[in-house]
Amino acid sequence: MITLRPIDEDNFQACIALTVSVAEEDFVDPVLYSLAEAWLHRDYMEAFGIYHQDQLIGFVSLYINKENSEIINFLIDDAFQGQGYGSQAAQGSMQYLQERHQAKRISLPVHIKNERAKAFWTKQGFRPSDNIEDSYLFMRYYPSGDDSQMN
Repeated sequence: MITLRPIDEDNFQACIALTVSVAEEDFVDPVLYSLAEAWLHRDYMEAFGIYHQDQLIGFVSLYINKENSEIINFLIDDAFQGQGYGSQAAQGSMQYLQERHQAKRISLPVHIKNERAKAFWTKQGFRPSDNIEDSYLFMRYYPSGDDSQMN
């Protein structure tokens, strides 16, 4: 079972030690950077370790806004990729934003060259928007299913 757990003294070191090969291609931010960003913007950002049972397997940072929440950084450690954990963690992150924060739209940035991530998020129900910023395509998910105003 996949769970999201807040970052604290017990899991901080393990979180910053997570490794993911796409980081070498600048497709994801380092966990340490995302943790600093979440602390700086703590009034509207949250960061979580992604766990399978009691094993830390990944990280996610979330921007909280009822009208447009975002999955800012999402990664599964290389050692745990290809086992279905990413899909479960993505669905858990989306569910958290919907249930805890009543998100009407969930967005996420994907580097325009990261075809694997675009395919992954499309499988989770996200669709590309027309919004591209600094080489990142914003993909959108509408919990209500109404993507008629997507941009």
